[in-house]
Amino acid sequence: PIPCVPWQSQTSGQYQRRVHGYTKAIDQYIASDRFLSVARLQSDIGKLYEDNKILDKALKHYNEAIGSFELENNTAQARKVKVKVADILAKNGEYRKAIDLYEAICRNSSDDRLKWSLKSHLMKASICQLVLGAKKDDMSEATAAFAKYEDWSEIFCGKRKSTDCDAR
Repeated sequence: PIPCVPWQSQTSGQYQRRVHGYTKAIDQYIASDRFLSVARLQSDIGKLYEDNKILDKALKHYNEAIGSFELENNTAQARKVKVKVADILAKNGEYRKAIDLYEAICRNSSDDRLKWSLKSHLMKASICQLVLGAKKDDMSEATAAFAKYEDWSEIFCGKRKSTDCDAR
């Protein structure tokens, strides 16, 4: 396959050729039980579709990559791709799905080294909560979510970002 250079602009035919080549490689890797290679290529395909604004296909391939990374117990890479999926969902206005995914990422991330990324994920979930609350003209769910997030992360609790988002 042609190597993918993310910053290089691509014509429609170029990215489609890459997807085709990656798909053939995925089939070969699956046949030889090389799921980590499968996951990386699925993630690359998702990125190609995301770059070309074909978000439904990007989400499909990112989700397949998550499954493959999880088959290989590569939770760090699976988490990284889940964040991409949640970000796309939030940008597309699918706030509830994005919140659920951000929260799942945080619940499943107990490693102390991840505390700063958890703060970022909780902040993104908070913003989605605020948007949903504003649309409903009811901030009670957002307020409850902020309290829950403060319980989950001591670095989220009592910090400026947390109090800035207080929906009360």
